[in-house]
Amino acid sequence: MKLGTNISDIQKSNRSLVFDKLLKNSPTSRIDLARETGLNKATITNIVQNFIARGIVSETGSITSSNGRRVAGLTLTIGSVVSIVMRIQANNLIFCTSTLEGHIENYRSEYYFSDADDPSTLESLIVANIEDLKNQCYSNGKKILGLTIATLGWLFHRDGRFIIKADIAPVLEKLDLQELIEREFPGLTVFIEHDAKVSALAEYDYYCKEQNWAPSTMLNIVGDVGFGGGIIINGEVFSGYNGIAGEIGHMGINPLKGSFVPTSGALHYSGLFENYASPRALQESIRENFFDFPKASLGPDSSLEDIYIAYENGDPLAEFCVHRVARYLAYGLTGIIFILNPEVIVFGDKMIRSEKFIQKFNSYLEIYLPVELFEVTKIRFSAYQEKGVLIGANSALVKHFIKTQNIIDFIVLEFQEKNMEEMK
Repeated sequence: MKLGTNISDIQKSNRSLVFDKLLKNSPTSRIDLARETGLNKATITNIVQNFIARGIVSETGSITSSNGRRVAGLTLTIGSVVSIVMRIQANNLIFCTSTLEGHIENYRSEYYFSDADDPSTLESLIVANIEDLKNQCYSNGKKILGLTIATLGWLFHRDGRFIIKADIAPVLEKLDLQELIEREFPGLTVFIEHDAKVSALAEYDYYCKEQNWAPSTMLNIVGDVGFGGGIIINGEVFSGYNGIAGEIGHMGINPLKGSFVPTSGALHYSGLFENYASPRALQESIRENFFDFPKASLGPDSSLEDIYIAYENGDPLAEFCVHRVARYLAYGLTGIIFILNPEVIVFGDKMIRSEKFIQKFNSYLEIYLPVELFEVTKIRFSAYQEKGVLIGANSALVKHFIKTQNIIDFIVLEFQEKNMEEMK
């Protein structure tokens, strides 16, 4: 025990730990809570009884514990607590609410002009939607834990400010999200993070539960207009010094591919990983090559969904372009595997989900990687696809509250207020 740690701090720490296990594994048992937390049975009994008395936990009938015995099941009853989630994409904003367990509700999408000079219209759109969701929550008796914003681009942290760098949406760099939220919603906890990083949290939690195993290192790849990477090391997101760790799309794979921008004289590099292997690169490849495949069902304006369907149906243009993307993807990831050595790599968001593709990708990866690394690197598709970002954004906020141990203060206050209202 650290010097200066008092009984109250220890109790809060223990309650936060038990709450976290209940959140991840409901229904569970007192026996399993003791085994997973390392706390003794008496401590677990006291915490559970306190949670039951406050209405945070309920007993849900008989379940089988890890030792094979039939025991009373425990589950959280915190459906009245939600988070607000916002995702910033290239041309649209996604808003929703989420229960603490990650159930997405009130989903909506709003278009914005990504190349606007003035961010004021975008700011108004953000504020109006958050305000509307906040009012909906309150009118339905919901308590708001906080707001999480997941964004594209590369998210640069400096001097308490979050700068969104996205070439395809230059208006975002002019937007001071932190200042906007603090000004318009004082007292609301806000958590801002890159979309690939929060998505990685959702994929990591799902993998741990599905496999009953926690990988030491996971790389989650979110693909749309570019590539973003979320790195999990020993259960924690690795962000680097300024928060940009994992930006694999900006890794150069062709130093000869570049051109000068006349207006600034700066060198614009197009030989980046994301310009060869991302979903956007696939669409560009279709546009560049469709004249060479007159019998193809695709055209220069084909959507990703059209391309993926055509690929599964054996369209020659789709196969040519998708297989080229698979080769570049394998080539780029080979270098990343040597640097990061991930145990698991997850392809998510708008990247293709196809066994045919993964077989082709693996055939290239097997060429580039030594057999020892190829055999131990697990490649899988996202468990959630696009909603993984929203689920992970909620998870990031909840983890923040648990890590700071403020979750207990919030939940206890919420249920005290709720019980007082019910007594009136």
